[in-house]
Amino acid sequence: MAIELIDPKNGEHLTESEQGLMHNEEVKYPKKNGAYRIVYDDNYTQNFGYQWNKFTETQVDKSSGFNQSKTRFFAQSQWDKENLEGKNMLEVGSGAGRFSQVVLDHTKANLYSVDYSNAVEANFKNNGHHPQLHLFQASIYEMPFAKGQFDKVFCFGVLQHTPDVEKSVKTLIEMAKPGGEVVVDYAIRLKNEIGAEHLWINAYSNDVPCYIASKRVIREGGYEADFSMYCYDKPSPLKEEAEDIIVDAVHDLLPAAFRGERAAANYQELVEEKGDGSFDLV
Repeated sequence: MAIELIDPKNGEHLTESEQGLMHNEEVKYPKKNGAYRIVYDDNYTQNFGYQWNKFTETQVDKSSGFNQSKTRFFAQSQWDKENLEGKNMLEVGSGAGRFSQVVLDHTKANLYSVDYSNAVEANFKNNGHHPQLHLFQASIYEMPFAKGQFDKVFCFGVLQHTPDVEKSVKTLIEMAKPGGEVVVDYAIRLKNEIGAEHLWINAYSNDVPCYIASKRVIREGGYEADFSMYCYDKPSPLKEEAEDIIVDAVHDLLPAAFRGERAAANYQELVEEKGDGSFDLV
């Protein structure tokens, strides 16, 4: 069943065309380089767009020759690729399309992929040959989809970069149909320890010495922890204590005003389990 597309500003019905998203034969949002553009490039994700358009194939399995993205995707989602045939899936924060490629190459699902940055252009270069790919440049808070339609929703390594984690999670949940499933993966330690209301995690800026993986990712292995180090001329993965060394240095550099007790970003009370095993937002 096709996904109902709507204008996030007014709820009007939209249809896909080669020119863009249409309403009453008028282009409301243009299609450029394979993606429907709901937003402009000038937003807080510009650095990510630059990164993924410069290193388009770095994390994509079919280009690297490894299966790290595939392994991570199915390990974290616990989804059976055989059961995804014909399902409508929503990916939020696609970057250059490393996980888009996994879904498109290894399942028969229909993928609706969203990124706030112009990294959608890199995704299209990597995966645009797949007819089941529907690509959108849009904010997580203003996606062009009616609520409650998707069988599966996933968002990996993105939520820590959004302005409001709680609102972002609620938005993802709203996109899933009754009985659907939402899977997220994100890093949020600094926001918890320092305070989400005063901390902004920025994209790469002046220099990138290497991909600094968390303790969990180092233990898991894969591209970020292992193979990416070759790109930065490093002889081996970092030690697990690298995360603590960096976080401790951040705390040492912070003004005293940041060292008091602050509100946590990881809202453990966001959902509660019901008697039937399902979950509700609190």
